[in-house]
Amino acid sequence: DNRNSWSPNNLARYLIEKKEALDADWQPHAQVLIEFVIRNFTSIRQGVPVCGEQTHDMNPWGGALSTYGAVLAMYSRATGQDVYKGLAWQALNYGLYATNNDGCPHDTALRPGRGGWQEDAHTDKIHNFMDAMAAFPEWAG
Repeated sequence: DNRNSWSPNNLARYLIEKKEALDADWQPHAQVLIEFVIRNFTSIRQGVPVCGEQTHDMNPWGGALSTYGAVLAMYSRATGQDVYKGLAWQALNYGLYATNNDGCPHDTALRPGRGGWQEDAHTDKIHNFMDAMAAFPEWAG
């Protein structure tokens, strides 16, 4: 009874990356997964819609939140529809607040701190931000 947002988000990412080579109906299938995540794992924090990690932990940890933002950006770019572009921008922007003024990453923007789980503070956030910026290069500027 403790579902997670990682599985549907990363399956959507895989469908978006492989497109027709994997699934002729990749677009509606990826959208169903994204909508499942939105329905079951998002909440509003400081006025921003964010994605939580799992049913029993809805906090927007860096890895889950940045995965959500990247998948939304990738879907918007791949489909040519901006339906999720604004949500992606908001989620990723919120995630940037998990970086201290001296550049040290933290695993959440909910409270001050340093470091944390490797994927929440470092590895997942980096590749997710790179994927989002590849989808929308103007976000890198």
